[in-house]
Amino acid sequence: MKLINMNTRTLWIDSLKAIAIFWIYLGHFEDNGKQLYQLAFSFHIPLFFFISGIFHKRCESLSDLISIIKNGFAKIMIPYFAFSIISLAFFSLYNNSSFDQVKEMSLQILPAIRNQIFAGSLWFLPCLYVMIVMYSLILLTIKNKYIIFIICFIVFVISTKLKIGFVPALFLNI
Repeated sequence: MKLINMNTRTLWIDSLKAIAIFWIYLGHFEDNGKQLYQLAFSFHIPLFFFISGIFHKRCESLSDLISIIKNGFAKIMIPYFAFSIISLAFFSLYNNSSFDQVKEMSLQILPAIRNQIFAGSLWFLPCLYVMIVMYSLILLTIKNKYIIFIICFIVFVISTKLKIGFVPALFLNI
């Protein structure tokens, strides 16, 4: 497998990111977007997961898994916590929040449940981190890519039928 040089920009990846950001913007028009709302929400976040998956390091050993967990935490979760704390400070000062309100909001940071955190736009980061770790575990334990595809497809169908994920309530948005 050919590795992508991380020091150079890849035009088609940057273009995909721009398209995904545009559709996220359109998706947040909600009722004003009419049919675009449903279309946007059908693919814009999965597109970001797809883009992240392109650069995913193959997990072939326990040391690879540990490296992925450590590096992912440093690159995804540390910025999540940092921006959450910065957002908490600005939000609290701007709204003249009481100590109890600040305490309540700070307790929202760890579960990171979309639409239940004061810095709602950050939900994607812990969710992406958990998915990277889970996918790495799958790659480590199951070597056949067709079986991986079937498992992922079954999980997708079950979650769609049970409407898991449509109403954010799970820890780290998994």
